[in-house]
Amino acid sequence: MNKTIELGIESHRLDSTLVAMSKEGIKYTFLGDYPDLPYSYSGADIDLLVDCDKKVAELFHLNGWSIQATSNSQPIRGFIFSDTSKEWIVADIWDKSKIQSRVIADYLLCNYNQNDTRYHNPTNEGLIIWKLYKYICLASLRNDQQLAKVFKLWEKLDKKAREKVYVLLSSCDLSDYYKKVMSDFLSTKDGELESYVWNNIRKKREFKHRNRLVYDGDIKLKAVLKNYSVVKKLLTAMIKKSKYPLPMFGVVGNDGAGKSLFCNSLKRSTFYKTDPVHVNMKRKDPILPLYKYIRRGIKRISRVSMVRYGKKSTLDYVYNLIDFIPFWLIEIGDFFDRYIRYQFCKLWAKAGLGVVLFERYPTDRLRGEYPGPKLSLFPLEQYFPMPDEFIFFDVEPEDSMMRKPEDGHSLEELIEKRHNYLKLMEKIDPVTLIPAYYNREEAYLKCCQSINRKCREKQEYDTKLAQWKS
Repeated sequence: MNKTIELGIESHRLDSTLVAMSKEGIKYTFLGDYPDLPYSYSGADIDLLVDCDKKVAELFHLNGWSIQATSNSQPIRGFIFSDTSKEWIVADIWDKSKIQSRVIADYLLCNYNQNDTRYHNPTNEGLIIWKLYKYICLASLRNDQQLAKVFKLWEKLDKKAREKVYVLLSSCDLSDYYKKVMSDFLSTKDGELESYVWNNIRKKREFKHRNRLVYDGDIKLKAVLKNYSVVKKLLTAMIKKSKYPLPMFGVVGNDGAGKSLFCNSLKRSTFYKTDPVHVNMKRKDPILPLYKYIRRGIKRISRVSMVRYGKKSTLDYVYNLIDFIPFWLIEIGDFFDRYIRYQFCKLWAKAGLGVVLFERYPTDRLRGEYPGPKLSLFPLEQYFPMPDEFIFFDVEPEDSMMRKPEDGHSLEELIEKRHNYLKLMEKIDPVTLIPAYYNREEAYLKCCQSINRKCREKQEYDTKLAQWKS
């Protein structure tokens, strides 16, 4: 069953946008059954078909929504976080030019109802045609329940309305295969598809899955390189930012603070529709293929974990001399590997392709664990570029020890780690602090509010990356 999403106090923003669209003479219709808008809807998002997506995106933006523009074949998205419902509201804005069947697109835009609302709702005939097109032609079908809903709607139509559907099907600019499959579905007694149709849909879904740009937070490089419009956006972002850039966040904090929990919760919420990128910046997981193997070899002969500063014996100086080259090879290699991740994600966000979450940002060494002497090049992390904002999860030492017992830290160590991290965050701006006493829901709410705010700031005026306070 689809979840009901409440818009709460943000309902006026959707209403204002739809009213502005009508005043501008923009043709539009919903691509779903949303009888309770602007107050609530069922599903992961609100689908809109329009005749000018860029103009509609501008109106959404003027009414307080953040905008995400992905590849040329995908819809432009408007999204906003509702404080009252604690949900992300996502609207997919489909331009009619992105619909394979121009006949279906034109029919939907020209035939709509305004029964109990002033909004353009699809007729039952149009909704049936769209759903069948979406499920069968676009392979956006997950289960039998979706088809069952379409068939129930079909059964409610009278003879005249059914004839309209058949006439529209016969005139559609689709292949004979799709026309026959949809017509046969409507002619059955139980509303089922043949097994060969299911097989074709599965194959098409697998193909779409392989060509997804982002899956569960990971950017699929092969799919990106095959997508001309996305490559063009990334190359353009090297010169200038897009009209709707999006921010990068460094999600930081001591072990057990809830960083991964938040990132995973966000990816499982309706925010997943915007394909947020989730990057782990751990040194031990380099992304450069060749460096993975080189690092393992160097690691075997390097004493990287050695205490490098403070009082040393003569033997320590000998060890330092022997260890100097492999130690710095790993330091420089790790820095470069993470720098590559950062720069690619910076382009991704600058191009407006999605929000980026960096977990385990290179801040651990800056909180006092490996301070080095003054004027030292070490640690190199002090020269690492910043995200747009940090989200810092504070955690009590006792909670950290309880949640991560496998780390083997003593309470004294964790007390020092927390003290050092708090001091570090005081030197950086901006930082959203998630207090240690917040529960899971409170932490999630404050993080989402920060992301929503930063997305708006990023798209309204020129913002600077996080900086060290002078």
